[in-house]
Amino acid sequence: MTETSRLLCTALLLAICSFAPGFFFVRRLRWNYLETACGSVALSYLLVYLASTLVFLLNLGPTGYYCSTAVAIGLGLACRKDLRRYFARRDVQRLFAGFGVLVVWGLVLLALVRTYAGGFWAGDYWEHYERALYFLHRYPTDYQFLGLYGLTARPPFMNLVMAFYLGQVGDSFPAYQVISQFLNLLVYFPLIFMAGLMVRGGHRRIGLIVAFLALCPSFQQNHLFLWTKLFCGFFTLLGLALYLRGWRKHDSGRMLAAVVSLACAALVHYSAGPYLLFLAIHYLVLAAWGLRPKWEVPVAGVLAATVLATWFGWAFALYGPTDTLGANPTVTASAQLTPIENVQKVASNTLRTLVPHPVYLPRATFEEFFWQPNRLGYWREYWFLIYQTALFPMMGLAGGLIVTYLLTRDLQDRQRIPRSLRVFWVSFIPFCTLVGIAVNGGQELVGMAHVCLQPLALLGVVYLAASLGTLPVWLRRVALLGVAFDAAVGIVLHVHMLRYSLDRLPDGRIGLSDQLPAIPVIENAMAKAEYPAVFVGDLVAPWTVGLMVLVVTSVIGFLAVVSMEAETGGLRRAPFSRWWVFGIGAVLVAMVAVACLTQGTSNDFGVGVSPRIVRSSAAGPHLEAALREYAAGNIAAARSEIVQAHAISPTDPEVDYYFRLWSRLHGW
Repeated sequence: MTETSRLLCTALLLAICSFAPGFFFVRRLRWNYLETACGSVALSYLLVYLASTLVFLLNLGPTGYYCSTAVAIGLGLACRKDLRRYFARRDVQRLFAGFGVLVVWGLVLLALVRTYAGGFWAGDYWEHYERALYFLHRYPTDYQFLGLYGLTARPPFMNLVMAFYLGQVGDSFPAYQVISQFLNLLVYFPLIFMAGLMVRGGHRRIGLIVAFLALCPSFQQNHLFLWTKLFCGFFTLLGLALYLRGWRKHDSGRMLAAVVSLACAALVHYSAGPYLLFLAIHYLVLAAWGLRPKWEVPVAGVLAATVLATWFGWAFALYGPTDTLGANPTVTASAQLTPIENVQKVASNTLRTLVPHPVYLPRATFEEFFWQPNRLGYWREYWFLIYQTALFPMMGLAGGLIVTYLLTRDLQDRQRIPRSLRVFWVSFIPFCTLVGIAVNGGQELVGMAHVCLQPLALLGVVYLAASLGTLPVWLRRVALLGVAFDAAVGIVLHVHMLRYSLDRLPDGRIGLSDQLPAIPVIENAMAKAEYPAVFVGDLVAPWTVGLMVLVVTSVIGFLAVVSMEAETGGLRRAPFSRWWVFGIGAVLVAMVAVACLTQGTSNDFGVGVSPRIVRSSAAGPHLEAALREYAAGNIAAARSEIVQAHAISPTDPEVDYYFRLWSRLHGW
C-alpha cells in the first residue's frame, strides 16, 4: 500500500469511527445539536478505546480491529435516516464546516513539518508513537519508551485509539501524524459548546472562532507536536460544558455524562487532574447542600470508577499500585525534593507561568540554551517560549490582557450572570491555574502553562472571539493587530523553521552555514534520522515553498475574517476604507513571510560548508580555526581547536554552541 492510499484509508476510517457509533446512542437523548455532536464524538472514542483495549487484552490481532470497524459501520447504517436528518440542519453543517476548515488548515501546516522543534520540546511525539506500537505489537511489559519511561508513566487512552487505526492501515508514521492531529483538533467541538455557555449566542460565531483558533500560536503549535494534551482538552472541556448544563438545568443525564467525559480525560493525560478535582469538590458541595438527587452521587462514582478501572485495574494487577501511581514524571521529580524545596518550586513556577520569560530570564541565560547562527530560528525560539510557557500570551500577546478585561467586566454584571455562576468562575479559574502549576514535578527554567493550562487558555481564546463584537472599536483593532503579530511570529515563522531537515554529509558531519538552528532542534533532527522516521513533510518536500505561500495567504484570509468583525462588531458591512488596521496586519505577516522565504532556497539545515566569521574575542582565532578544520573534514584538528576555544571562553554562546553541537555529533 502506498503512503497516499494509506492516508486516504486513514481519512475514511476517521470519518466512519469518529461520529456514527456514538450518534447511534446519543440521538435518543433530548440534547441540542451541539451537545449531540460533542456527545457522539466522545462516546464514539470511548467505544473505540474499549474495543482496542479488548483487542489488546485478548490478543485478537488485526481481525479484532476490522470487526470493530464493521460494527461501527453497522451502527451508522442502522441510524442512517437520523444521520441524514441531523446533517440536513444548517447549524450542523456550519458546525462541521468550521471543523473541516481547521482540519484542512492543520494538514497544510503538517505538510511543512520535517523536524519537530520549539523550546525544549523533544521526544514526546515519538514516545507516543512507540506507545501506540506497544499496544499494536504487544511489546514486552518492561519496555522502556525513549529508553526512559515505563508503560505506566502515561495513561493509555489515546495510544490505544491510535493502535486501533494503525492496526488497520499499517504502522506508518505519516498515518500516525494525521490521526494524532485529527484527534487533537476535536477540541474544537466542546470549545464551540463552551462559547455558547460563556457568551449569549457565542456558539453562532463559528467563523470568527475558527479564525481565532487558526491564528492562535499555542493551539497550532500544540496540535502539530502530536502529543495527547489537546485530545485530553476535548474530554476535559466537554466534561466542563456538560457539568455546567447539567447543574443549571438540574439534569442528571448531562451530569453523569460529564463524569464519564472527565474520567476519559484522566485516561488521556493526567493534566486533566486539576479540572477533575475542582468539579468533584464543587459537585460534592452541591450534593451536601441537597442540590443533587441522592441516587446520583453513587451512580456517578460507579461510572467514574468503571471507566478508570479499564486502565488502573489492569495496571495494578500487572505492575502493582506503587509502580502504576509512582511512575509518572511529576511524581518522581517531586519525590526528589524536600517539602521546603517543593514549596519554593511551586512559587517559582507560578511566577514564571504567569509572567513571560523576558521579564525574569536574563538574555545571557536564554542564549546559553538557544543561541544559534540562524537568526530567524533564534527569534522563533524566543517567541515560542512566550506563547507556550506563560498563561496570558497563550491566549495571544494582546488577547490575554483583553480576556482579563472581559472577565472583569462580565463578572460584574449581576443581572445577566447569577451569583452561583459568578462564584463558580471566580473559584474555578484561580484553582485550576494554581493547582495546574503546582502539580508539575520539577522547577522549570521558564513557565509550564502548556502542561495543564491549555484548556483555560483555549477557553480564553474562544471567549475573546465570541465577545469581540461587544468591545469598543479601538480595543477590537488592538485585538486584530495582536492576532496579526501572533500569526506572523507564532505560526508563519514557526512552520518555516519546521520545514528544514538535517543535512548530514556522507562522513556524518553537518555542513556549516547560517541556517544551523539551536542545539535542541539539531537533537530532534538527529533523533529523526536515527529512528528513522519519514514525515508527511518529507513526502511533499518539493512543494514546500508553494505550501509556505499558501500558509501566508491563508493567514491573511483569516485576518480578513477577524477584521470584518473588528471593524463592525457584526452590526453592518465594513467599508473598505476603514480596513487600515487589517492592512497593517497583512503587511506585518507579509514581511515575516518574505524574511522566511528569502532565507535560503534549500529545505535542509547546513547547506554548503562555508564557516561563519565569528565576532572578535580571545577565543575567536581558535573558533575560526575549528570551523575551517571541521569544514575540511579534519575532525581531530577541529576538536583540538574548539576545546581550546571553550577553555578560553566557556560562557561565549557561539563557542559553546559549536562545542555542544560537535560533542553530540561525534561523542566527544
